[in-house]
Amino acid sequence: DYLVGKQNMVAFHSRPPMRRDRALELVHTDVCYVDAPSHHGGQYFVTFIDDFNRKMWTFMLKSKDQVLSVF
Repeated sequence: DYLVGKQNMVAFHSRPPMRRDRALELVHTDVCYVDAPSHHGGQYFVTFIDDFNRKMWTFMLKSKDQVLSVF
């Protein structure tokens, strides 16, 4: 409690986040594990998010090494 009261506040910037100018110029990706497998046996899924338009693609995978064969 004492330390929280002594911490300095940091201002947030009010400018909007910068995005890329063209589709697929920057793509964010992540691989996640799922505790319960899907109907087709998928234990993982991979997501791809386009930074320009925020379009997202999701693919179920049976193993992590299948990420290389998605695209």
